[in-house]
Amino acid sequence: MSENFKVVVVGILQKEGKLLLVQEGEEHKYGKWNFPGGCLNAFESLHDGLRRELLEETGFEVKPGKLFQIIRHKGYQGDDATLFLFHAEIIGGDGKVQDSEILGWDWMSPHDIQQSPALVYPHVKECVARLAMKSPPLILDLFESGQP
Repeated sequence: MSENFKVVVVGILQKEGKLLLVQEGEEHKYGKWNFPGGCLNAFESLHDGLRRELLEETGFEVKPGKLFQIIRHKGYQGDDATLFLFHAEIIGGDGKVQDSEILGWDWMSPHDIQQSPALVYPHVKECVARLAMKSPPLILDLFESGQP
């Protein structure tokens, strides 16, 4: 494990057959689309972090749902992260992005996501494929860096 280990919470929000994605504003992934989420703060629970991150990135208040997937990820800058992806439901909010690292958000169809070369991480397309399964396994641990 690297010295730059992070715990990341990610929200999977669905509406009318579409998924909510955010457009990244950070330099190394500028303009790319990804699921909303981010790093936990010290001593923050997974659900509290998910609520905070989704409010900041989308302007929506959410109710965390079931855990969908856990992913081990090696980032662009050599950081090591474990991502916890949760289903979530919008329960309020105004939809105004509060995070300067996010350019905006949009609802995208699974087909558009699968056909788009502009996505940041392979886990987005993997999750979309798994969401289409009748009975996907609850947790699938992927090692994107190719290392266990």
